[in-house]
Amino acid sequence: KDSIFRIFWKNKMLRYSYKPFYKSVFKKLEKIVKSTSIEKPIVHIDLHDTGNRLLGSRTADDTIREEKVPAVILSNAPDLETGDETFGTAPLYFLEAFADLLAKNLDIPRDEIYINKIFNGANMIRTFGNPKDHSKVRKTLNGKQIFSVQVEFDRGLYLNEKNQLPYILKLRRIRKGFHKTLCALGDFDF
Repeated sequence: KDSIFRIFWKNKMLRYSYKPFYKSVFKKLEKIVKSTSIEKPIVHIDLHDTGNRLLGSRTADDTIREEKVPAVILSNAPDLETGDETFGTAPLYFLEAFADLLAKNLDIPRDEIYINKIFNGANMIRTFGNPKDHSKVRKTLNGKQIFSVQVEFDRGLYLNEKNQLPYILKLRRIRKGFHKTLCALGDFDF
C-alpha cells in the first residue's frame, strides 16, 4: 500500500484516463457556454449503469445484490452544499420533473424511478455541479447556472445480466426514450 510503485502507477493511470476525460468534459462545457445565449441552466448528465448482479472476475464469482435495484436512479448529491443554504447539484423539483418525463418516455411506472436512493452523487456531479467550490468550473460557466445529475440505469432493462448480452430491441427503446427525455428537458421551463 505504501510502495512508491503504487503511487507511480496510480498517477500514471490518472494521467491516461481520468485527467483526459475531465479535460474533454471541460472542453465540451466551454463550447456549450460559448454557443448558448439562453439564460437557462446547463443540464449536465453523468450516465452510468448498475445492476442486481455484481460482476466478479468470472461469471461463477458474480453475486446478487441483497436489495433490488430500481429501474432508474437519479442523484443530485443532496448532502453537498452548493451555495448559501443550497444543497444538491440540481433542485429537487428538476429531478422530479426529470423522473416524470423519463417514466413516460421509457414506458415504465414512475415508482420504478428513485431519487437519491442507493447512489446519491459521484465525483463527476460533485465537481461540475458545484461551481462554488471549483474555480475552474466557475470560470468555465462564466456566470451560467448548471444542473448536474447522475443517472443510473438498471442493466436488466436492456441486457441479460448473466451473460452480458444486450436485448437489441429493448436497448433501442431505452436509448430512444432517454433521448426524447433529454430533448424535452431542453424545453423545460425553469
